[in-house]
Amino acid sequence: MGKITRGLDKIEVGDVAADGGPGASLDVLGKTDRDSPVTMVEADPTIDRLYSHEDDDPLDTLVTAGEKPFLFTVVDPTLATLATIFGGAVTGSGNAATYHLPSSKAIKNQTVKITPKKGLVITVVNGALYGKINADFARAGKFAVDVVVEPQKPTKAATGAIIWGPEV
Repeated sequence: MGKITRGLDKIEVGDVAADGGPGASLDVLGKTDRDSPVTMVEADPTIDRLYSHEDDDPLDTLVTAGEKPFLFTVVDPTLATLATIFGGAVTGSGNAATYHLPSSKAIKNQTVKITPKKGLVITVVNGALYGKINADFARAGKFAVDVVVEPQKPTKAATGAIIWGPEV
């Protein structure tokens, strides 16, 4: 029987290792929003078929994998979380601390590790991570940050973009 992977225990983020493999020093960004999706859905591949005028069947077919973005929402972002996702730095300390959102959007290359409640751990070795503010200031609203991670080819040889396992 196959492995059933369900639920979410935690999502950890950190710098990619110096050798281009998965980072080892990872931290939880915060709690994920139960009312928002936590998904990784692979898009349909692009299929390029070469046809001749004489034949109905293709002479050659090339397949390019579809995007595999991983999406989640941090519902309790701290100033440090904002700095991790958007760049920049926290200044000051305690209740006087502030964070200034940078004037330009940046993509950070990060290792992202998704640990489920049970099943296989998923590690995006070299993810292009960026965030989007998702704020609703209505009475029942919330301030949250939508995070997108797009797996990229790792620079370490013989390392896949996504590693499945070990089992928890």
